[in-house]
Amino acid sequence: MESNGGNKNHTRMSNGARLNLHVLEAAIEQAGEAIVVTDVQGTIQYVNPAFERITGYSRTEVLGKNPRILKSGVHSLEFYKGLWDTITSGKIWTGYFVNRKKDGSLYYEQATIAPIKDEANQITGFVAIKEDVTAFEESRRRFTTLLSNLPGMVYRCRNDKEWTMEFVSESVFELTGYTPAEIINNARVSYSSLILEEDRQMVWETVQRAVWARSAFQCIYRIRTADGQIKWVFEHGCGVFAPTGELVALEGYIMDITDYKRAQSAFEEEAIRRRLLMEGSRDGIVILDGDGKVVEANRRFAEMLGYTLEEVLSLYVWDFDAVWSKEELANRARTVGPEGESFVTRHRRKDGTLIDVEVNTNAVWIGDRKYILCICRDITEKKRVLEELERLASEWQITFDATKDAIILMDVKRRILRYNKAAELLCKSSANGITGRHCWEVVHGCAEPVRGCPFERAREAKLRQSAELLVGDSWYEIIVDPVLDGRGEFVGAVEIISDISERKRLEAQLLRAQRLEALGALAAGIAHDLNNVLTPILMAAPLLKDAISNPELLGLVETIQSCAERGAGVVKQLLTFARGRPNVLAPINVTYLVKDIYMLLKETFPRNIQTEVVCSNDVWPIKADASQVHQAILNLCVNARDAMPNGGKLRIEVANEQIDEMFAASVGRGESGKLCAHWCD
Repeated sequence: MESNGGNKNHTRMSNGARLNLHVLEAAIEQAGEAIVVTDVQGTIQYVNPAFERITGYSRTEVLGKNPRILKSGVHSLEFYKGLWDTITSGKIWTGYFVNRKKDGSLYYEQATIAPIKDEANQITGFVAIKEDVTAFEESRRRFTTLLSNLPGMVYRCRNDKEWTMEFVSESVFELTGYTPAEIINNARVSYSSLILEEDRQMVWETVQRAVWARSAFQCIYRIRTADGQIKWVFEHGCGVFAPTGELVALEGYIMDITDYKRAQSAFEEEAIRRRLLMEGSRDGIVILDGDGKVVEANRRFAEMLGYTLEEVLSLYVWDFDAVWSKEELANRARTVGPEGESFVTRHRRKDGTLIDVEVNTNAVWIGDRKYILCICRDITEKKRVLEELERLASEWQITFDATKDAIILMDVKRRILRYNKAAELLCKSSANGITGRHCWEVVHGCAEPVRGCPFERAREAKLRQSAELLVGDSWYEIIVDPVLDGRGEFVGAVEIISDISERKRLEAQLLRAQRLEALGALAAGIAHDLNNVLTPILMAAPLLKDAISNPELLGLVETIQSCAERGAGVVKQLLTFARGRPNVLAPINVTYLVKDIYMLLKETFPRNIQTEVVCSNDVWPIKADASQVHQAILNLCVNARDAMPNGGKLRIEVANEQIDEMFAASVGRGESGKLCAHWCD
């Protein structure tokens, strides 16, 4: 019975073992991981369907082969040697393979290889369980690549005062100068110690408010790196909570924004500078969009138009431009380019008054939007002043040109810069004809400076100098006034040239008159002495005539008396010439004056000049000063004598003349129908 019972138990155990083996075989066949069994030499004895699915090889293709058919060439010989040494020593090897499928593509697998031992603890083969982790490895690779290319670091830390890091990406070194090993778990430094002391409390409070509200947090603060640099960082993170609501950790991202902060600071400074420039400008500045709408303006522009700054921002350019139409202004706004343009227009103020404005514009594009910068300068007062200056300049030019004296402005080298009409006539040149030329060329017609010119003396003395020079047949007075700059240096001169020929002629006449006056005084003395000599003769001649009866002697006495009377007449003429007296207008008979002058000329003129007098019998008397008429006729006779140095004939004719228009024009004096006395030589 016992034997029968034992057999029954053995049968039950065999059935159970077969069941277990069947279950194990089904599990291996249906496992998702690839399972490979080899002998001690590494020859494949078994592979499951998962192996076939993962590698692309069928079971019949790999049985009896070595697993090296899957080698990708990625791993080194040392890698495989280490693996083989581990499993042949009876140990289990765990690691990662990069293998190659049948189609040549690579795949990643996590493998565990263990030795198979018999009851004697001898290795009879090896079993490998391999999981395809290609998708996981690819995701990990991408994540690692992403982390390594980020400009900041990804972290996971505890919510404590030290911000104890549990994980940081490799880019922590670039950000802080510390490696992940130095900062994780505060191995060398805590992240909190990197935050500048004045920013730590702000960061702590910002994070705690977000944790309490279970929201994300953002903050900007400064850290000090391993080499002492100060960096601005931006942190974005959030709390990680357990299902029970407990805060597990903080996760987030920290990025270096130092360059951004510098750029932002520079931009803000530039904006402040630009605003200061706009507000400090004495010109009105307005920015229009491409449609002519005001988008920005400074206070000066608003003041120019009499609007508030807020009112200006609601205007279009045609609301204040009074010259161009709306269509013209809209077209100009569309066509103005970066090179800009300048023009003068008129702006209408809020109260309706108009101001003259000089405008400089240029266009810029920000993105796809066009803006037009306009710098507007109120030139109303400037224009009024310019008009006044133009009026004064015109008046000055008229006065300058009306001056009879020639005026020339010269530089230090005596080159002519400017001159008036009188100088133009003096130099016989048209406008701009003498500009740039030397004064001695155009005034004197010389090739070099004229000796005696006062220019050099004015340059040296820096005072007015003058001189009288003979140019051709005319005399000129040249006055040179130096032109000095602000430092008192000689930079040019103003030359005034006056024609003094008439003055010289008058001076000569005055000198001649003075000589005549002296001669008259001498003649008066001589005439007085001669009169004293002739008086006894004239008194004795009649007495002698009464006492003498001899006709021959009587004739001699009459000759003596006649010569004495003629001498007395000459003396009378000399006295008339020498005495002079105030003008006395009275009727006179010119015939007697001419005959009297004839007697004087006959005695005084050279013998090679014949004198003839022809007087009409009915000469009309004239009302004049006898002395002046006498002197005038005598001057004509003297001029006639001087004109005949070699002798000739002087004819004096006295006759009445009726003045008609032709005769009046020929003599240049008088009116038709009137009578006058007329002398000519």
